[in-house]
Amino acid sequence: MAAPDWNLFYYASWQWPWALLVVPFAYLAMRAATQAPRGGAVPSEARFVSGWLLLFAVETMLDPIATGPLTKALGNETAGTALGLSFVLLGDFRVYWLVLHLLAPADGLGRSAGRAAALTALVPLVAGLGNAALDRLMGGVPGQVLWLLHESSFVVVALVLARRVVPARLGEGGERSTFLRIVLGYVVAYYALWAAADVMILAGLDEGWAIRLVPNQLYYAFFIPFVHLAFFRSKSKS
Repeated sequence: MAAPDWNLFYYASWQWPWALLVVPFAYLAMRAATQAPRGGAVPSEARFVSGWLLLFAVETMLDPIATGPLTKALGNETAGTALGLSFVLLGDFRVYWLVLHLLAPADGLGRSAGRAAALTALVPLVAGLGNAALDRLMGGVPGQVLWLLHESSFVVVALVLARRVVPARLGEGGERSTFLRIVLGYVVAYYALWAAADVMILAGLDEGWAIRLVPNQLYYAFFIPFVHLAFFRSKSKS
């Protein structure tokens, strides 16, 4: 029996984008059929988190559609690259905005969004500079290296937020601190899995594409429901 072609499986249309849309669609259907959630880890910010969840549930569904069927339909490599980069940045921004706003809600949505946008630019800048340096040093590197550098850099930033910034601002205990560290831990997990998969792919192992299926589901399908459950599981009033 021939070994499975995981690269071919990875890019199959039923897997990308359709398998990534089932869970977020179910989440949006659930939200449409129920009242807006209240309370949670930071009751005063329940309205923000509820709106954030709806906004990025829609964005999460648009991402694989835009970077899959829409990009193919356009038949324009430049437009496809621009769409892909835009959604990568939005995917990072959603995490930073949630974390930075809940770290200092009194500063307002505008300031937290501005800080999140600035932090969003940091990782691709570091990855781009690293990729350019390696490309010059080695006389050309595979395109997968840029993604690996982005993934690794994001893991570092998320770990610094989780292990240094959040405890320094909020302490080790408390619902808000616990929630933010749980979310950042989840994000580190899917980015670390992406990085591990890309190392395998760069090493010529087709199984790397199979590993990539897991963080894809964590990122596109389950992140929004996970944040919802992590935040609203709490009845804390502190």
